[in-house]
Amino acid sequence: MTAHTASRSARSGRDRGSVAVEVAGFLPIFAILVFVIVNAVAMVSAVDATNQAARNAARAASMQQSPQAAAAQALPSWAQLKSVNTGGCSEQCVEVTASVPVGVPNVFTLTRVDITRDAVFPRTN
Repeated sequence: MTAHTASRSARSGRDRGSVAVEVAGFLPIFAILVFVIVNAVAMVSAVDATNQAARNAARAASMQQSPQAAAAQALPSWAQLKSVNTGGCSEQCVEVTASVPVGVPNVFTLTRVDITRDAVFPRTN
């Protein structure tokens, strides 16, 4: 055995298992990062859905239809409609509040967050 081969053999014996330790240390950080990204996307989607629900509710109210039904229909199944408030201005103002889960929608929920959005439509006569 040459000196070069002997040193390589001794070095690989010391490094044995280091990849497993590095992966074990990196995996929880990667899982937390993926969880945060999934939650960020879910929150953006929830804000957009609540905004759409407010617009639909204001449109329905301006046409003398039920703003509650329009708002409920616009929200995804994992978001809960908490309230729909109308009035308070010369136009058709609607404020929608939805409760959305923090976690992975339809998988598990850590807590719920309320999102409130409003919309204004002109009254139709």
